[in-house]
Amino acid sequence: MNSPQAKAPATAIERVKGTSLHHQVYLVLRDGIRNGRYKAGDSLPAEDELARSFAVSRVTIRSALSSLERDALIERRQGVGTFVAGGMHSAETHAPVADLIAHIADIHRTTTVRLVEVGLVTAPPEIQAAFGHPVDDIFQRAVRVRLLNGLPTFFVTTFIPQAIARHIDEAALRSTSLYELLARAGHRLHSGTQVISAQLASPLVAGHLDVAVGAPLIRVRREHMDEGGLMVEHFEMLVSPASFEVRLRLDAETMPS
Repeated sequence: MNSPQAKAPATAIERVKGTSLHHQVYLVLRDGIRNGRYKAGDSLPAEDELARSFAVSRVTIRSALSSLERDALIERRQGVGTFVAGGMHSAETHAPVADLIAHIADIHRTTTVRLVEVGLVTAPPEIQAAFGHPVDDIFQRAVRVRLLNGLPTFFVTTFIPQAIARHIDEAALRSTSLYELLARAGHRLHSGTQVISAQLASPLVAGHLDVAVGAPLIRVRREHMDEGGLMVEHFEMLVSPASFEVRLRLDAETMPS
């Protein structure tokens, strides 16, 4: 059985001073693999197609693919093609929702927010699937940067269903935590999942966080449910490890026997 053929991203690479083109292509493809655009087992587009899509040479594409192969994200099969490697496995642990809400409140209290953009969009397929919505459903996508002591620290992207988003306007997103806005709309957070991984800063994120392109970042992804079990928010935060740490409280109930 042939593996699905993934489509090339329709994006040309910007010439960013001090950053090689092949590294920028690597970052875009790597992020596509990690966020589910390219799924495990998919066949990546041919080098010629990728070169046209990114508006770069085949030599640049080959160098980017070599970096992806080095990181065990793809498999290059002679005479067959290039395929996305198997996905990462993550361990699951449990933490009280009250601790998470306290953490959200603490970030809101100690930071200021810069709204980068907000609008209604068709969410990526993996986010639609997480919500269990049809692929053409509309979501509010908001991108915000939170500043700590005036310095950009957290790059946050959220998706919420359009039916909930009608209660949340641009002015509110500039001044109030989304947790509080959801609660006002009748959707108080009750449970969810959280995945913590690592990611390198893309040119866009690097510009907003004032870090070097390719700098290591902590990536925190959450799916939040309300008291009725309805998923109400998909949350992603990127932050430098120099500014953020994850701490879980262990007790008798969570420790293995």
